[in-house]
Amino acid sequence: MKRKIRKFLEENKNGDYSHLLLCLDLDDYECFLRPIRYEENVIDVINFFNKHRVNIHAVYNCNLDLTDQLIEDNPYHIEPINKNVNNNIKEASEFATNVHRNQKRIDGTPYINHPTRVAENVRSYIHTKNADELIISAYLHDTLEDGFITYDDIANKFGYKIANIVLELTNNFKLKKELGKTRYLQLKMKRMSDDALSVKLCDRLDNVRDLVNADEVFKHNYLEETNNIIDYIIENRKLSETHISLVNEIKKDVLKYNNRKKEKTKKLVF
Repeated sequence: MKRKIRKFLEENKNGDYSHLLLCLDLDDYECFLRPIRYEENVIDVINFFNKHRVNIHAVYNCNLDLTDQLIEDNPYHIEPINKNVNNNIKEASEFATNVHRNQKRIDGTPYINHPTRVAENVRSYIHTKNADELIISAYLHDTLEDGFITYDDIANKFGYKIANIVLELTNNFKLKKELGKTRYLQLKMKRMSDDALSVKLCDRLDNVRDLVNADEVFKHNYLEETNNIIDYIIENRKLSETHISLVNEIKKDVLKYNNRKKEKTKKLVF
């Protein structure tokens, strides 16, 4: 893909196009390039794609230095303008509580307990300038899947950047069924933005720690799935220090459960 980008930018520098978008279709995980002509509004095109489940991975400027842009993972990323950006964590918590008000976890506890704990994981493990945005995204991460709200509902209330992260964290159940849950999550997490992956790892960490009351079969399957996913992303994508820290925490808890199981098995041997 970088070869295609390089060729396009070299051929069109100061030509007919102002920008080049690298897009990811969230329904089929197909990457494609979308050139922007000078008479087009870049923000309008990005807004259109965001509404149609397409993630803008990168925005290349045809008039800027090519080398610098190709080195960056997300070069010159342009977020849609939204004057109503809301970084109020309390409002995000209340919003999620309302969406999940009639839902329960498998163990019968209120569902909102889970996104609340994920938000606390973000608070504990992620120390970046946009930490508040990620805490809000953690509160909202299941709202598109489990509620009756839309991408636009989140974008209008909390801004496009948070809405985009939540959209990245939302499962495509059709594709998940076709690929199988483990393979689907491997590919999904490999291609996530760094911010979305940070929240997703906080989500997985909470789910692993919440296995205390799960039956042994579910627990075994979930831990095996977790190991397969984590090993895959370690091998197949660049991880930040924050990602590595979260991966180590997840691995530590998986190992803890497995050691408990071995100890329990030893005690049953006469």
